[in-house]
Amino acid sequence: MPTLGRRDLVASTLIAVLVVLYLLFLASSNFITARGMTCVTLLLSGVIIILCSDGERPDAVSWQSTILAVAAVAAATLNLALSPSTLLLTIAIATTLALCSAQLAEHLTFTSATSREAHDDIDAGNTNSAAGTAR
Repeated sequence: MPTLGRRDLVASTLIAVLVVLYLLFLASSNFITARGMTCVTLLLSGVIIILCSDGERPDAVSWQSTILAVAAVAAATLNLALSPSTLLLTIAIATTLALCSAQLAEHLTFTSATSREAHDDIDAGNTNSAAGTAR
């Protein structure tokens, strides 16, 4: 049965926080300003991108992840530099959501259980287990 690692679970939680904040932003402009929401989006997108990235092995969607990460950060940065618009903010959040969804689907579908266990063991600092030495 496929399981998610800790990094994927933290990234999923941050995505949920980002979507809830965005929905609150859309519901009430008094909750947070457009510039403030863009800053939050830029910060959370950066953390989510770092958590979703796996630089240790070439993934099936690594090229797509790079394109989505650049698009998300570029849209948020452009929105911060220009007058804040909801369109660029929506693009930044949508591309971050697409990146996280693609990485989660890739981690659940294309990664063998042994490789995932070894990755989790190395993240936890346990290099003495059988899965940790199988890499």
